[in-house]
Amino acid sequence: MKIRAAVLTGTIVLATLATSSHAEAPCNIIKDDKGDAEVLTSSDDAMDIVSADLAANGKEVAAVIRVVKLKKTTDQSPFGIALTMLWTAPGFDKPLFMRGTTTVGGADTLKYGYQDGNRLISLGDAIGTFDLDKSELRISTFTKNFAAQAKLASADKLTAVTAEGAAIYGSPAAATLSLAADSAAAKAPVVVGTESCILK
Repeated sequence: MKIRAAVLTGTIVLATLATSSHAEAPCNIIKDDKGDAEVLTSSDDAMDIVSADLAANGKEVAAVIRVVKLKKTTDQSPFGIALTMLWTAPGFDKPLFMRGTTTVGGADTLKYGYQDGNRLISLGDAIGTFDLDKSELRISTFTKNFAAQAKLASADKLTAVTAEGAAIYGSPAAATLSLAADSAAAKAPVVVGTESCILK
């Protein structure tokens, strides 16, 4: 478990993309124990990561983060929750991310960008959904949207692949300040172009 505050800032650019499902391909590159997502007094199922995947094929980059029991808000995080996939790519010295955030009384936000210190710099809108029935966030965008930071070209190795669950604090309208509750990392790099259960 890793505790970290993060601030999300940046401009909004719309991307339209749908992820694919390929159940026969490798899956669950990240696995994590249940019961370790402590926020205030106890573990919170909505932020308790059990598995996750990241995949890229040269055109798209996609992630799925699965938790014990997904909810839009919880007693320990009444303003919403955030699920984030981070990774590093060749040629760029800062982590890239895709992040989904639930908000109170408004639309969920799906962003992609990069991390600079404790700030998450948004480069635009990602595509995806919080699936309450499957208790997972599915999120994706075009690799070209990261072109100014990294190419994400075929055979590139994406390292430090990490899924995080966090509680949202502050104004429900802004929903920018978060406190990490759970963090789980992949044991091996993700190679761009390798088939995955979430992206062919």
